[in-house]
Amino acid sequence: MVIGNFCWKSESRYMKELVNWHLYYRTREELLRLGRKSFGTDFFIEVLEEEEGVNLFLRVVKES
Repeated sequence: MVIGNFCWKSESRYMKELVNWHLYYRTREELLRLGRKSFGTDFFIEVLEEEEGVNLFLRVVKES
């Protein structure tokens, strides 16, 4: 499973808030902590990001 999240360093953050599009921004560490809390130890969990570092992706894989 892959879950996307905007990083707090998004340059367009203030424009989104100006039009009342409020998002939950997280750091890599916050997203990883959320994944570990939500899925536990039976899953491989990592955080990936695209080139600009604006979009973070929590990757969760069920370990066999």
